[in-house]
Order: sequence, then C-alpha cells, then structure tokens
Amino acid sequence: MKKYCVLLCAGVLITLFMNGQSQGVSINANGSPPDASAILDVSSTTRGALMPRMSAVQRDQIVNPADGLQIYNTTTQCINIRTGSTWKQVCGDCDFNSPVAGNSGPVCEGQTLSLTATTILGATYQWTGPNSFVSTQQNPSISSVTPAASGSYSVTATLNGCTSQPQNTVATVNPIPVTPSASNDGPVCAGEQLNLSANTINGATYSWTGPNGYSANIQNPAIINTQLGHAGTYNVSATVNGCASATGNTNVVINSIPATPGTISGGISVCPNSAGNIYSIAAVAGATSYNWSVPSGATITLDAGTSITVTFGATPTGNVSVSATNICGTSSANTLGITTSIICSPDTFNATNTGKTGSIQTFTVPSGVTSLTVEAWGAAGGSLSGYAGGKGARMKGTFSVTPGEQIKMLVGQMGETEQGGGGGGTFVTRADNSILLIAGGGGGAGNIGVGINATTGTAGQTGVGGAQGTGGDNGGGGGGASGYGGGGGGGYCGNGGDCAIDYYSGGTGGNGCVNGTNGGGTVQVGSGGKSFLNGGAGGDSDGDGGYGGGAGSKHGNACGGGGGGYSGGGGGGYNGSHGQGGGGGSINNGTSQSNTSGVQSSHGQVILTW
Repeated sequence: MKKYCVLLCAGVLITLFMNGQSQGVSINANGSPPDASAILDVSSTTRGALMPRMSAVQRDQIVNPADGLQIYNTTTQCINIRTGSTWKQVCGDCDFNSPVAGNSGPVCEGQTLSLTATTILGATYQWTGPNSFVSTQQNPSISSVTPAASGSYSVTATLNGCTSQPQNTVATVNPIPVTPSASNDGPVCAGEQLNLSANTINGATYSWTGPNGYSANIQNPAIINTQLGHAGTYNVSATVNGCASATGNTNVVINSIPATPGTISGGISVCPNSAGNIYSIAAVAGATSYNWSVPSGATITLDAGTSITVTFGATPTGNVSVSATNICGTSSANTLGITTSIICSPDTFNATNTGKTGSIQTFTVPSGVTSLTVEAWGAAGGSLSGYAGGKGARMKGTFSVTPGEQIKMLVGQMGETEQGGGGGGTFVTRADNSILLIAGGGGGAGNIGVGINATTGTAGQTGVGGAQGTGGDNGGGGGGASGYGGGGGGGYCGNGGDCAIDYYSGGTGGNGCVNGTNGGGTVQVGSGGKSFLNGGAGGDSDGDGGYGGGAGSKHGNACGGGGGGYSGGGGGGYNGSHGQGGGGGSINNGTSQSNTSGVQSSHGQVILTW
C-alpha cells in the first residue's frame, strides 16, 4: 500500500511538473489552478511552507548567491534575502537598516574630529576605532586629535535586542607643518629692495603679513621700493593639506640718511691756543658715526661721537661743523662759526698809557658759562721825593652770570712818578653798573712819607689828611664819600687848611656817582677825580693821579693825592704829620672771597676766569 502511494504521489508530481511547463504550479487541497502571476501557488489554511534553513556561516559559504535568494538564518533567526552584494534581514523587531557612518575629516592636528551615525529611533550605538577608541554616543567627538587618531571607525546600532551589521568610516588627521624659519636681507636703505625668505617645507603654501597691512602668498616675496614705513616685524606661516603652521617672524630695519644734526653747543668766541674747548650735539636718530671738522690750526684732542674736545691754534677763526653718517649716507652739516675772543680766560688787563684818561672795557660771557671768577687789583700811588706811593688792594670773588651778559671793567692807572699822584681804583660791574667788586688804589707819596695803602672791605675809607668829605687840619685834602668816587686832589695847605696863604688847595673826592670837585687855592686849583661812570680820570694839580679816580698833588716836594676806589682817599696835608695821600676803599659782592689790602705796586689789573 505504501509503495503504491509513493508511486501515485510521484506520478502526480510528474504530471504537475509536466503541466507546469506552460503554467504555474498550484498546491492546494481543492485542486484550484495557480494564480496566473505565480510560477508556484501554494495554498493552505492549516500548514505553512518551509524555506532552506542554515546558519550565517553556512549562508556565507553559498557560491555566487543569486539576487533574491532567500534562506532562514538560524543564527539570527531571521529571513535573509540576497540583494546585490549583501544579505538583508527580515526579522520583524530587527527589521531596521544599519546606521550610515561618517566623520568631519580630514581635520588638522589639534582640532576636533567628529564621528556621525544616522538616527535610528530607539537604538543604542557602539563605536570602536584607533587607539582603543570606544564610545556609546551616536555622534561622538575627539578633541585635540593627533595624527595617531587617523584610521577606520566602526559603529553598530542595537534595537529590540537586534544588532546591526558594523558600518565603517575612515578618518584622516593631518599633522601641523613645522614652523617656517623667516629671514630678510636687511637692513636696507629707503628706496632699495628688501627680500623676505622662508625655508622650504614640502607641499606647503605660504602666507606673509607685515606692517601697514602688508601681505603676500609666496615663499620668498620682495618689496621693490622700501620706505621707512616698511620697517617692523614680518610673520610667515606654512600650510600643508589645509593645516597652517605657527608663524615664524623676522624684524626688518629700514634706514635713511640721518637728519642734519641739531644745534652745536659750545663757545663761539674762544681764546688763542686754548685747549679743552668742548662742543656737542644731541644724538641723531639712525646715525652710526659723526664727522666733525674744526678751523685750520685747531685739532680734535678727544672725540666721543656726539662730543669733541678741541685745542685751538693761534688764530681760532673759522667753523666747527658736524654731520651724521650711517650705511645710507651722510647728512648735511651743521656749522658753528668761531671767532677769536677779545677777552680770554684767564686774561690780564693792564693799563699801558700814563695819561689820566682811560676807557671802560666790556666782556661778553661765553655760551655755556654761568659762573665767573673775578680778580682785580687797584693801582699803586705815585712816588714823591724818594718816598713810594701806597699799594693797591686785591679783591677776588665768584659771581653767577648769564651767557651773553656783558661785564664792564675800568682798570686803575698808577699815579704819576715823583708827582705823588693817587693810584686809580679798578672797577668791575655788570652792564647796569651794579657792582661786582672794586679794588681801591693806593695813596700818593708825600715829601715826608710813604703813601697810604688801599684798604679792603665795604665801608668807605677816609683820607689820612682829613675827615671824609671835608678838608683836614694843617692842609689835609678831602676824602671821597662811599660810591664810585675818585680820590681827592692833594694841596699845599689843603681844602679847609689854616695856612696864611691857600696855595694849591686840593679838590674833594667824588661823592657816589658824582665827580670830585675842584679845590679853592689862590695860586693853582687841584681837581678831584672823576667818577667811574665818567671814565674815572684822576684829579690833578701839578701832579697827575692815575685814571680810575686818583688825585693829583703839588709838583715838586708837596703832598700826595688820595687813591681812587669805592670811596676816594683824602689828599695829604703839607703841614700835617701825614703828607702822603690816603688809600682808596674797596668792596666785594661775590662769594668765595679772597681780599688783601696793599699788594699792588704798579698799574691795576683784572683777571676773569671761568
């Protein structure tokens, strides 16, 4: 029976197969034909159809699986359908597509690498990658990446207990190029070409920036016509695979011809054969050296760049000039004219004539001089009958002065020899006649004694023969009051004397800025000395006093005239015990004083030192 059934079924199948060559095959319980669109139409309400069942390993061993081939995967318990080159799963709860993986690369070293996976609602994700990277985020990121982070990253999605096939994305992290070494061929001069350069980095492009908005995108750019504004720092970076390096830099120096040096400081009027004359200028920006020149006959004894020390020759007339130099050239020269100084330091002012009139000399304070030391001597009185005249005083002091200020000087003259004339005082004042110092002159000798020395100090000095401003007893001449007065004239009996006959009465000394007065003698009139303001001429009778305020005396063997000074000395009296003239008074308004009475036995003198 069994054998019969087998044969019967085989026959049916054969019949069905034979019939199915032109139409579909129907397998059912009611014998209905197959649907026209189906090659096989299986119908049942109580049973199902079974497809081939195999594991994933067995599935993957099928050679050249056809598109649409279906199996039941016993590993995943899902129906697998071959589509193209992959197997798609039909799993019910596992029926979702695998996530699509991506990344933000290529990125540069130090930047952030972002990984992406398409969204599957409700799914969880698992990433793995280089350097043991793992993450459960859908879209993780890696900050401050290094080139070691380059490689393949894999992601799976899990939903309803089903895990997708791994999907991969390859990320690239490019290294930062090395910092280029920047340089330039400067310093260059304005108007010349400047060349910038950077070392070669394989595959790199370059970017330069600099002062005043400068930019360039070649490795070794050039600036054709440089200006001072091109000076400064230039930066360059190199870019490889979109990654820029740190910047290298180089400092550019642009030089120009230096400016003309400023004012030359130093004396304009200088003394012959004077050493240690210093001239200087302020430093000139950009200058590397200075070129000094001096007048013919002068030499530079010490050169310190912006300052020189000059020794002048016998005729220091010409120019001191200086220019500034650097690699770009030499500036125009600044010039200071030099003249020979009329009054040099130290210098001596001696009277050379023997008359009664002198002149007021002036001295201009040199540039840069603010302190002046003045040393002055009054003149000695004249001799008479073998007796010497009194000696002049010496006064020395230091005074503050201003460059360009004028100093006035009247140098006293010695009284007439063998005439007993009074010695002239020596006066030193400012331009407005304010006193610096006055050195008194000595009194003239009388026929019975040596003339009286000049005195020091600020008080007015009286003549020996009489009280200040009046005639003395026994023929004493009048003394001068405080001020610029000259000495009184000597007389035979003197102004105010009590002789029976007033022979040769002497004049009084000057009072303040007023000249001395004439005497009242009946035979000859002795005159008082003139004031400083009026030239300081000495008074006279027969014998002459020196200019600077000295008085005269009777010629022959008579009485001496008073010395000139801050206060004039009185004339000598014929009948008095003192036939010699009185010395003039002195004054000193300086600091660091050094004063001595009765030291000068000849003409007066002035020395200025700075």
